[in-house]
Amino acid sequence: MDRVTRSDVLRLHQKIREDRPVSANRLLQMIGSMWSYAAECEVIKEGVNPARGITRNREQKSERYLTGEELRRLGAALREAETVGIPWEPDPRRKVKHAPKPENRRVTFGPHAVGALRGRAYGRF
Repeated sequence: MDRVTRSDVLRLHQKIREDRPVSANRLLQMIGSMWSYAAECEVIKEGVNPARGITRNREQKSERYLTGEELRRLGAALREAETVGIPWEPDPRRKVKHAPKPENRRVTFGPHAVGALRGRAYGRF
């Protein structure tokens, strides 16, 4: 990490931004995060971050709304979540000693959580 310079990162950012300006910005964020974490873990000294001060590309903010079909599917999933529950499976990569039987593997959502999701999805707040 101590051999990566600000000019290295700047050169990489400029190369990527020609075709993918948003990806170039995400690269700067990732590098900055890596160096901040390394400083937290005392792998490098505090304040050394080759991504700091590099100007990011302008991004246009976009807002997407759910389609009618997506809203119907979300509503059905929320109804299932608050009534009978949503089925789940244990992580196959991990050893699970005391998992419930498959017919008992359901999680239900409380009315406040479902209400919050509904309100957000339907633009109430």
